[in-house]
Amino acid sequence: MKLKAVIIGCGNIAGGYDLLSDSNTTMTHAKAYKNNPNVETVGAFDVDLEKAQRFCKIWNISKSYSDLKKMLADCSPDIVSICSPNETHFEIFQTVVGFRPKGIICEKPMAMFYEQALKMVKEAEEKKIALAVNYIRRWDSSFTSLHRRIQGGEFGSCQLGRVLYTKGLFHNASHAINLMQSWLGEVNSIDLHRVTEKSKDDVLADFSLGFKDCPQIIFQGLNTNNYNYFEIDLHFTKARISIPKDIHVDWAQKSSLVPGTMSLGGQTEIIPSTLHTAVGEVVNDIVRCILTNSPLKMYPIDACKTIQVCEQIRNSKI
Repeated sequence: MKLKAVIIGCGNIAGGYDLLSDSNTTMTHAKAYKNNPNVETVGAFDVDLEKAQRFCKIWNISKSYSDLKKMLADCSPDIVSICSPNETHFEIFQTVVGFRPKGIICEKPMAMFYEQALKMVKEAEEKKIALAVNYIRRWDSSFTSLHRRIQGGEFGSCQLGRVLYTKGLFHNASHAINLMQSWLGEVNSIDLHRVTEKSKDDVLADFSLGFKDCPQIIFQGLNTNNYNYFEIDLHFTKARISIPKDIHVDWAQKSSLVPGTMSLGGQTEIIPSTLHTAVGEVVNDIVRCILTNSPLKMYPIDACKTIQVCEQIRNSKI
């Protein structure tokens, strides 16, 4: 018997991105469910009913709704994907947990306030609901392999890093914060440099974070209107790891220019990113969790801690 899934919000991450990509990608919830043999998507909700109807026609989903409670009551889903706008996640989660699905996949950020995120984690635990927050790099196999190598000390200790991002602190920079918390330990210092854009609950800001295993990662926000951008650059004692798309590892070796010194760039390892299929891994993991009662690859409290850091940055004074 297949698990029943429903999708809340019928935008790009729900299904749109895969309509603009080639057939080898799995960048959306709809395609990830479609590709999993243990899942059937039985309903989709959007406040715009015509949008939900178009979405369901494209993805061959039988029922479309503009009434959330009616969909949850009619479909009795085992898994719910929350793909609605960021500021709606907490309120929608409160409705969803009342219907006690077995699993929830919530797009990041899980909430715009730490207390809300903490309440979501506690409620999911109390009701024994598996909660996955879609920081997709935590499920991407190329990044999880790199995580093991960092934790194993292969690259030495991290000295300094930089992250360039667009689309806001909570919306996009939180991806990197969550990843650095996994790789380099908890945040122990925050220094806000400037705020360049503000919205209702989010900001675009330049700031520095200190982590347990790295003294400083510098985050710089780029103008959201120009282009979408996300890049990580980390300097370890034995190598530099840069991630524009694929993962580049430049190893330190004896310099050919200055005898007796070390330099970067002579030996480069390129690890192809599998980010374009990572949403499929999130769905596969929560299905495995439900069917085998095994833990998720990322605990929801990790996402909650990321929101705590974001809120502290947003509340900081220059």
